[in-house]
Amino acid sequence: MNHGFQCPDCKTLISYNDELFINFFKSNLVNCVYCQKQLNIWKIFKDFVNHSVFGEHYTLLGCRYRFKEININPLEKFTLDLTEEVGDGYLLFINYNSYFGGVFPAEFIKIIPPSSILPKRIELYGCIPDKDKPVTETRVRIFYCYAPSQVIDDLSMRLILDAFQKYYENNYRHMVISASTAVEIAQHNFFSKILKTDRVSDDKIKTFLKDNATFSSQLKVLLPTLADKMKFPMLNEQIKNDLINLRKDRDYLVHKGELKKDWDVDKIKNELISSLFAIKYYKLVLDGV
Repeated sequence: MNHGFQCPDCKTLISYNDELFINFFKSNLVNCVYCQKQLNIWKIFKDFVNHSVFGEHYTLLGCRYRFKEININPLEKFTLDLTEEVGDGYLLFINYNSYFGGVFPAEFIKIIPPSSILPKRIELYGCIPDKDKPVTETRVRIFYCYAPSQVIDDLSMRLILDAFQKYYENNYRHMVISASTAVEIAQHNFFSKILKTDRVSDDKIKTFLKDNATFSSQLKVLLPTLADKMKFPMLNEQIKNDLINLRKDRDYLVHKGELKKDWDVDKIKNELISSLFAIKYYKLVLDGV
């Protein structure tokens, strides 16, 4: 299943891939490959998060959205095994749609602690919602989304995935901590590698980033200086400001342990999207220098 968004003008599907982000970081806009309309993918990503219903929002992070079909009989068990499809990844979302036959699959719920990671083997039972109507073997289409091992094994991506999950659970405190930590890891890794030279040890770089260059200083001073000297694109002001606001929210939570009373959900959403873009930026720029 292809993952992307439609150009609002010509309706061409534009895929989510690294090239899309690279082009955005170079000019803050992306041209539709067909009609050449200039698109602000940061805004498109935010709008997509607003309207996502069936777990599609996870595809923004590189998660995969799939479907398969099964037949289920009335009042019989069926084992749905997605182990091969999901592999070493995490199952994040699943949805069932029955077509003609009158049977609906119900999941057997085991007595285990709740988790945002779903089991890869799911026991289903063919329920009959309306006993007054005739029923027969029923075709069921299953939509599911999973995070592949490439996302799970990358700590900053795993944390931003966690932030997206917590955002949809309206757990904004957890979202802020996860998103902020994800950006901090990606940013620290970026500067640790880009500052590396034969004359400066890794320990000295680590100490410098920890004690002499705060998170904001890295964004406001160190990053634009290196971007200018090394000729790589700079993060735009929207993303930089959102990251600074995210850091302030994180610091407030760490010191106060509670949300502000005037918590702005739209602002939080901006911080979430910009965190994803920042992580992509640090990884892609580092690969290109």
